Amino acid sequence: MSNNIKLIKEEKFCKLYWKSKELYNLILEYDFGAGISLPSRFTEQLCRQLYNLKKYEVKDNTKDTNKKAFDAVDEHGNNIEIKATTSKSSSTTISTEEFDLLYWMRFSLDTDELFIYSITGEEIRSNSEYQEIIKDPRNNITLKKFLTDKHLIDVYKFNTI
Repeated sequence: MSNNIKLIKEEKFCKLYWKSKELYNLILEYDFGAGISLPSRFTEQLCRQLYNLKKYEVKDNTKDTNKKAFDAVDEHGNNIEIKATTSKSSSTTISTEEFDLLYWMRFSLDTDELFIYSITGEEIRSNSEYQEIIKDPRNNITLKKFLTDKHLIDVYKFNTI
C-alpha cells in the first residue's frame, strides 16, 4: 500500500459523503443510534470508478432473478464483491457465491478517511470463521476478522465542497 492519501474529487461522491456525515453527526447528537449505512449504489459506483471496474452483467439471457449478479468485474474477468461499512465492528452480510475478490470500503466518519482493502474469495472461504458463518442463512460477517494491514490497498479523503 502506498503511504499517500489520495483525494476523491468528483462532486457527486463528495456531496453525498458530506451530507451523510452531517446526518451521522445529527444521529449521534440526538442519540438516535450509533451510525449510518451508506447506500450500496453509492459505494459500489465509487469503488468501480476508483479501480476501473465494470458493472457485472449476467451472462445468459434467462430471466432467472435468483441468479447472482456480482457488484463488479475487473479487466481479468474476476467477479468482485464490494462491501462498505461505517462502523468499527465492520459487520455486514456476505454472499456465499463464489466471488474472486472482495473490496471492503471502510468509511471512517470521524476522520473522513476511506480505507480500501482487497482480499481474495479463496482467503475468505478457507478461513475457519467463514465455515461457521455460512451455517447461518443470514451470513453475517465481521470483515475485520478476515483482513489485516496487508490487505489495505489505499486510503482516500473526500474533497470538501
